[in-house]
Amino acid sequence: MASSISRITRDRLYQDEGLFNALLPFAKWDQEREIFLNTDASLWSLWELQPLWILKVSDQSAFQTCEQMQEMMDSLEHTFAVQFSWITTFDVEDVLQRSLQGYPLSGPAGWMARRWIRMARRAATADEIHRRPRKLRLVVAFRFDAPWVVRGMFAQMQRAIKVMFSAKETINLDRRRAEYDRYAAEFRGVVDGKIAKLVDLGFSPRRIDGQGLINLM
Repeated sequence: MASSISRITRDRLYQDEGLFNALLPFAKWDQEREIFLNTDASLWSLWELQPLWILKVSDQSAFQTCEQMQEMMDSLEHTFAVQFSWITTFDVEDVLQRSLQGYPLSGPAGWMARRWIRMARRAATADEIHRRPRKLRLVVAFRFDAPWVVRGMFAQMQRAIKVMFSAKETINLDRRRAEYDRYAAEFRGVVDGKIAKLVDLGFSPRRIDGQGLINLM
């Protein structure tokens, strides 16, 4: 019986792993270049931004920031795309720790701070989702559609016909690798330039890697 349960459990774990991998939006995280290779062969780079509080900046400063952001977007080539997203997450442990460290831990104030943190932690695991504390995270995604990305039904049919009649042609892996290196370097250079601009604007961007995206999901 123990062996049967172990086998069933092992099979279930493999199935769960396969299902989880199928849900991931990327095919590979390139650790060397710190970019994502998506399942449709596009290249991605994800960053978390620190929002700018509108109450802490003047109207003129806010207008200038928006103007510079628009100029940054307009400077991108048509093969690049940028998406800003607000993501709601229930992972608030870092917020609770910062709140606790921000209070004096001695005397009645520290007692109340620890009591509030315990209450918030219990609420974070409540069955009623509306009771759970949450936070918003601002994420920017850069996408690059390299020339090898096929768009549209007509383009896909052209590629299929080309492969059908050139089946004897051997694929040069070194050439493919060099091609990927060139496009990845181009993408990384553009993204680094835009991230430097976001740093100047005060958004304090932080890179999201493969594990970071899994944690975010």
